[in-house]
Amino acid sequence: MDHLGEGWRTGCMDDLRDLDVMTRVLELKARIHAGPAMIATWSIFDRLRTFDDARRQAGVEGPDDLWWMLDAVADIEQAIDAAGIDVRPSHGDGLASNIMLGPDGAVMLVDFDEARNTDPFYEIGCLLNEAFAFDDEMAPALEQFEGSFRPQTLSRCRLYGIADDLTWAIWALTMDATSTRGGVEFLKYANWRLLRCRQALLHPDLELKLRTL
Repeated sequence: MDHLGEGWRTGCMDDLRDLDVMTRVLELKARIHAGPAMIATWSIFDRLRTFDDARRQAGVEGPDDLWWMLDAVADIEQAIDAAGIDVRPSHGDGLASNIMLGPDGAVMLVDFDEARNTDPFYEIGCLLNEAFAFDDEMAPALEQFEGSFRPQTLSRCRLYGIADDLTWAIWALTMDATSTRGGVEFLKYANWRLLRCRQALLHPDLELKLRTL
């Protein structure tokens, strides 16, 4: 609830590509992970089902390959559940716009409406998905977060990023059809998320990531 004065600004994706900034963001998230449990617990897969139910109830058509993406993310959920989940209190938001950057390298997390108990690698995966396109770009940040790089962590983060893209694409498709806020480019946002989701699901390393958890 602090009032941030002069010198503070909203973070952007380019800021997250700075390893110093990324490290400070990860440190703040790790402090939350080590804190007391929150009241509610959920996974991104719970949110996906909620949003897809809302889409269908609103009569909103998805792209022709939506069924395939939903089936693929269901496989991801099964793989992660089989590997096990360590639920922790989490900020729950990987968007760069919910990070404030201030004087002398100060960093603050804002917008805690998604904060829940969840797999901490979900929000780390979303954060890395926001900042980087390639695995080798993500590796230094994961090494900073865990103290060493583990392929299992990279796989989990990548798979969570796919699920997050599909979830918020479905939300944006529904909002495009039902929201009165005509000036918001919901469809553009949905198509960007769907594109990134498809690319990841078609990547030749997907099967390896499903087996490396």
